Amino acid sequence: MNNKNLVFVITSVLILSSFMIPINDAYATVDTWTDATTTSVGSITMIGVSMSDASNGVAVGDSGQIVYTTNGGVDWTDATTTDVGATTMKGVSMSDASNGVAVGFSGQIVYTTNGGVDWTDATTTDVGSGQFDIMYGVSMGDASNGVAVGRLGQIVYTTNGGVDWTDATT
Repeated sequence: MNNKNLVFVITSVLILSSFMIPINDAYATVDTWTDATTTSVGSITMIGVSMSDASNGVAVGDSGQIVYTTNGGVDWTDATTTDVGATTMKGVSMSDASNGVAVGFSGQIVYTTNGGVDWTDATTTDVGSGQFDIMYGVSMGDASNGVAVGRLGQIVYTTNGGVDWTDATT
């Protein structure tokens, strides 16, 4: 074999090998999902979820459903007090295992300081309460500061854990 052919063969092998996936990686074990033991939600559509760490989290959904977990999602328990009635909740953000905020239809904003067990209406929301005043998402940067967004460009923020909200878009 001459030098040109040898260079061609070596180059071809190097190029082809760069596209190959090692057999061990191609058949690696895939993580699996397991149904939660207790969900307390029946057939209600769940829309938002936020885990503050590997154990603690909250999920929200239609008909004002709010549930929390303290064991990584294996079991979910209904919130004791929600202050949302049957209002569909669209988003939730837990800043840590205790503190979080949930938002939904009709400008609904509620906060928790005990891991999702109890939820209290925000005192001031600066968000309308009509049928089309929908808050879609919320993000808490820490236990005090957060931002919520909604329909028609609505943006509100809190600096006291979700108790009061100020309109950032006016």
